[in-house]
Amino acid sequence: MKKFSKLLCVIMMAIVLVVPFANVNAAKTTKKTTTTTTTASTYAVSNDEKAVTIYVFYSPTCPHCQDLHEFLSELKEDKDYKDKFNVKDYSVAESLNLELLDEVHDYFKYSGNGGVPYYVIGDEPFEGFGDSTKAEIKKTIDDMYGSKNYKDVVNAIINDEVASLSDDANNVIGMVVLGLCVVIIIALIICSSKNKYYEDDENDEDEGETETKVEEVKETKVSEKKIATKKSSAKKGTSKTKNAKK
Repeated sequence: MKKFSKLLCVIMMAIVLVVPFANVNAAKTTKKTTTTTTTASTYAVSNDEKAVTIYVFYSPTCPHCQDLHEFLSELKEDKDYKDKFNVKDYSVAESLNLELLDEVHDYFKYSGNGGVPYYVIGDEPFEGFGDSTKAEIKKTIDDMYGSKNYKDVVNAIINDEVASLSDDANNVIGMVVLGLCVVIIIALIICSSKNKYYEDDENDEDEGETETKVEEVKETKVSEKKIATKKSSAKKGTSKTKNAKK
């Protein structure tokens, strides 16, 4: 019974902390509808779990967008980069993709003229394309490939999980976990203390009962001894009387 009470105490404390946090995560279930279009047949898909994703917002009639796609196609043939990244294209001619682009702009507090190509690698946005940006794209891929700090912003926006990207959110998660551990430890200490208190009371009661039984045994032995003494005295008196008569 005591073990059950101890376990129940810990479970109650855990529920108090975990349920609100679980409800927050449960609310992040809406996924936005988008339309992806592969514009180059050389976009081989990398199955490397560490590969980063390049999200490209483009217009079919944009010459700079075509140049960007040609560069990415060539980079996909480079043995040093082909497995480090994947490409997802979003034509702004599609209204749903244009809405997504607006949300991406809002996230990065974009204040430009809305030109394309506009593309995002992790949490780094780019606008326009030229020879000067080729090295920058490569460097960004290298920096983010396998990085623990890699944040897939566009994917988070699509899945309505932007809140999870902030450092504050990660700190909150860490604090919740830490708080849960502290509460469990405190609960265990309190429950253990109560159990120790009850055990001490039981031990005191057992000791009291033992002392009482010992006293009773002693009293019984004394009584038996007195009775035996009286009987012995009585026998001696009887023997003296008989001798006197003789």
